[in-house]
Amino acid sequence: MSQVFSFRIPQEIHFGPGVYRKLPALVRARSTERVLLITDPGLVAAGVATTVASALTAAGSEVVCFQDIPPEPHLDDVERCRSFAAKQRAAVVVGVGGGSVLDSAKIVGGFASCTEPLASFLDREDTSLEPGLPLFLLPTTAGSGAEATAGAIVAFQERKRRLAGTYAHPVVAVVDPMFTHSLPESITLASGLDALTHAIESFAARRASPMSRLYSRAAFRLIVQWLPRVVADGKGLEARSHMSRAALYAGIAVANAGAGAVHALAYPLGGRIGVPHGIANAILLPHVLEQNMATCPESYAALCDESDTRSAQAKCGDVLATVQELLRTLKTPTRLVDFGVQGASLPALAEEAFTIRRLLENNARDFGPEEVLAVYQAAW
Repeated sequence: MSQVFSFRIPQEIHFGPGVYRKLPALVRARSTERVLLITDPGLVAAGVATTVASALTAAGSEVVCFQDIPPEPHLDDVERCRSFAAKQRAAVVVGVGGGSVLDSAKIVGGFASCTEPLASFLDREDTSLEPGLPLFLLPTTAGSGAEATAGAIVAFQERKRRLAGTYAHPVVAVVDPMFTHSLPESITLASGLDALTHAIESFAARRASPMSRLYSRAAFRLIVQWLPRVVADGKGLEARSHMSRAALYAGIAVANAGAGAVHALAYPLGGRIGVPHGIANAILLPHVLEQNMATCPESYAALCDESDTRSAQAKCGDVLATVQELLRTLKTPTRLVDFGVQGASLPALAEEAFTIRRLLENNARDFGPEEVLAVYQAAW
């Protein structure tokens, strides 16, 4: 854990039931010109996008909408959205949706000043870009924490690839738990498991700092307490609020500390096979924890209780037991084979995962090709 660190969050965070009503005034305080609302077809059909667009229009903003963001956007989908934004001469980007929508909005806004193909920026942090468009993000899931993170993940050539730039970062996050109220159980679960993984991986990450760990620990405790409740009864606003807060905290933590081996191994499963990201994380998480805790118990020791005076190994055991019990309670899938993953494909998956150096090099312990393949085999 580093004692010398920088820390980045959105310029403004507005949280709470009904707080979306602040969005129009927040937008107009920065620009009175055309607003591009980026969302997905499901949220348009559910009336969520209309609710936000109507509020913006009533406040005097001209709104144009791009709704063709799929659940796992390809780079071409985002390029089409960026082209639409340029043709419409949008001055502000408002993203309303889950992690895929918010990531797409960050790319469109963050790279608005750039005319080069987005493919030329894959997997590198670009600091040379001119300022893009102001980004306002309103999440409709409690999981990715994309409302607080920089950059985005997109599909390209059957792989999950990262796009990041100085301005691909939200200016304002508006986190209204009411927008997660109608989520189906499957998405509630997968989203919550993504937040859980963010909390745990960011806590143990090599780039973790005392400040990022505050958010990681708070998120972990909220998720352990409230995710089973919100999966069991998605209509409870109290549970939804706590999970929205947990996802926000975990997003802040992972934005500053980064993720690790779980995410590195999960991306090939999503890109090649289509395993939902949160579920892939949950299948891999216990196995990566066992590997990490064997050599780096101190990286996890304070996650549950800082005042516990037992050995780091003993406290790690409690963390692992807590995670395993939570996953059992939630009845999460445990085997990759149940998603059609073939045993013969594991070496190829491991080879791809091992190329995601930014994550593996941030993992609590060194992860070589043998360790990567061993985790896939244990999870298969």
